[in-house]
Amino acid sequence: YALVWLPGQWTPVHDHGSWGVVGVVQGILEERSYMSVDGEIRGDSGIRLKRGGVILLDHGSVTTFVPNPDHIHMTGVSPERERVVSLHLYGRNMNSFHVYDVAAGTRKLIDVPHQKS
Repeated sequence: YALVWLPGQWTPVHDHGSWGVVGVVQGILEERSYMSVDGEIRGDSGIRLKRGGVILLDHGSVTTFVPNPDHIHMTGVSPERERVVSLHLYGRNMNSFHVYDVAAGTRKLIDVPHQKS
């Protein structure tokens, strides 16, 4: 996927259920990681997440991740920064993923509809 991020644009807290590689072509992309307080996530409720680290990916940066333990994060661009262009490669079709509500301690599986050509 090639993504263009506008200043102030963020994903929700989510996972991918796959390995991934992300490269930044232009700008600075920010990634805020989350981790399970209990070490594992079992089910869709009672999930306790805590904030992990923050990574700033400058143009030319490449990062990778694996699904186990779950790679949970949100990604975006601070409002004071410029537009970002990034490239994303995943180890599966991204037709579904979990979105987390950190305050409520829940997650929901989101299905992504694909257009047929």
